[in-house]
Amino acid sequence: MPASPTPSPGVEPVARPPRVARPSGDGWGGRLRRRRRPSVLGVLVAGLLLVAAVAVGAGLLTERSGGDGGDAAGGVAVCGTRTTVQVVAAPALVPALQRVAADVGREPLSTGVCASVDVVAQEPADTAAVVAGETAGALPDVWVPDSSLWLERAAPAADGTVLTTVGSLVRTPVVLATSAEAAADAQWLAAGPTWAGAVASGRPLVLGDLPRSAGALQALVAMQAVAGTPEDARAALTAAAVAVERDAAPAAGDAPAAADAPAGGDALTATAAAGTDAPVVVTTEQQVFLVNRGAPTTPLVAVQPSDAVTSLDHPVVRVDTPERAAGVSAAAVEGVLRLLEREGRAALVAEGFRAPAPATGAGGGPSVTSSVEPSVEPSVEPSDGEPLVVPPPVAADVDRVLAQLEEVSRPSRVLAVLDASASMRAVTPAGPTRAEVARDAATDALGLFPDSAAVGLWFFAVGMGEGTDWLPVIPVRRLDTPVEDADQRAALAAGADRLTERLTPGGTGLYDTVLAAVRAAREDHDPEASNTVVIVTDGADEDPDGISLEALVSTLEDEAAAAPDRPVRVVAIGLGADVDAEELRTVAEATGGAAYLAERPADFRTVLFDALQRR
Repeated sequence: MPASPTPSPGVEPVARPPRVARPSGDGWGGRLRRRRRPSVLGVLVAGLLLVAAVAVGAGLLTERSGGDGGDAAGGVAVCGTRTTVQVVAAPALVPALQRVAADVGREPLSTGVCASVDVVAQEPADTAAVVAGETAGALPDVWVPDSSLWLERAAPAADGTVLTTVGSLVRTPVVLATSAEAAADAQWLAAGPTWAGAVASGRPLVLGDLPRSAGALQALVAMQAVAGTPEDARAALTAAAVAVERDAAPAAGDAPAAADAPAGGDALTATAAAGTDAPVVVTTEQQVFLVNRGAPTTPLVAVQPSDAVTSLDHPVVRVDTPERAAGVSAAAVEGVLRLLEREGRAALVAEGFRAPAPATGAGGGPSVTSSVEPSVEPSVEPSDGEPLVVPPPVAADVDRVLAQLEEVSRPSRVLAVLDASASMRAVTPAGPTRAEVARDAATDALGLFPDSAAVGLWFFAVGMGEGTDWLPVIPVRRLDTPVEDADQRAALAAGADRLTERLTPGGTGLYDTVLAAVRAAREDHDPEASNTVVIVTDGADEDPDGISLEALVSTLEDEAAAAPDRPVRVVAIGLGADVDAEELRTVAEATGGAAYLAERPADFRTVLFDALQRR
């Protein structure tokens, strides 16, 4: 089994989670009773319950009738006066819980009081805002969000209000859903991919409504938790951002919805019917169960990533206020908690949920599932080849992932500048020439960008242009812009393919080209995007009439300072042994960029991921 999770380094300690009641064999109600010490208030509660019981026997709170409750001979008690207990639950739970609640109220609960149960659907993020006092609304008696990650965000605003986590109602693993054809095409049927492998597979990724989707948030945290290094974690998150932008989910109208499909089931049904073109949807096992039950001819496939498992734990939270601290109201809530633990859980398991996973307490025995666990270090590895179990994250981890995702999700505006000097004919150790490596890498890199990215292409060598060392080939345009009979993406691929034909006898006119490219990118600056010049070269500057390195660096710094609202970074990529790495680093760092050495197309993929992350 995986090592016990430990707090992430550098993360400030968070407040203690809501109190968790101790276990017992009598269910949640019994646990709640044994937590209280005898007091005057406890004696008062006992007295009130005794009065209620006497009233039931005397017919003061119940009646016998010949209607649907039976007649006097049948001896069936029907409640008259009832206490209403409101349960606010995540929408996926509500249909089953409402069916259970419909049978409540005719007879007293197990705690001896009569109650009616009002089950209301509300997104957990909205309920958390109400509890925290961020938005107006009445506090429920019982709250069942889909994940414990919401509990830290629901610190009660009202004095005397306490959240007590009683346990986990049910759980459901977060999975990647796609069509059977797409799963087979990706070879995921025998063994699921890793999280990073799935999002970098080239398929569109549908994450959900961040930051309101617990499943999407837990998926991103799990993906980072199994990354080997912080750099790998950021690369995986960048791949997810690119995959999310790459394409949209199938429209709900593209396929018929099942009659009992879950919320969002239309889109999932459309995904199932999309064949090999289906996207990968982050959802839950239970949602896949419901879709497949309603539409068995086009089943979804729930793919569980092989390196990490995370589940929505659906904690049951008692919302205690001073007004509900004693008497019939408290007894009614306890009775409803018992009802949820037994009849409610059974109804939900029939709808595709799983029973909660047992946890281990400090004494080694079974314990209630904790509401909030410490976050997991990104360096933690699964032991014995088993997937890492990633619990619901704490607020600090969620905030970190959201901040990083917002950073890497900014649109990209890139001017790619490829060396076309004679030295690019040199053969690399792998076999192809340097020009062929640059060409293939540029073409391969186009697949890393979503359609919203804007990319252009230049070639450069000494004297290549009309009185310049650079030659514009394709102007910077969005990749989905129509160009002749195709689009910008196809035009760029065709332009890069001409590099080997356009090699010139001239040397490497690096410095003048860098300055011209940065100025062009600044002139064409997009304030909503990350503006970058990616320059690929195999050698040092060879233009005797060009600007010097010192003058270039000084000019780049001065012009950046004069236009702080239009930053442009240089990412310099060196090919071969003739590259002056220090020279490239000096040029790139003058713009806040970075320099790299690469020979293979695979290296360019890593480099561009890193460039996309450096915003």
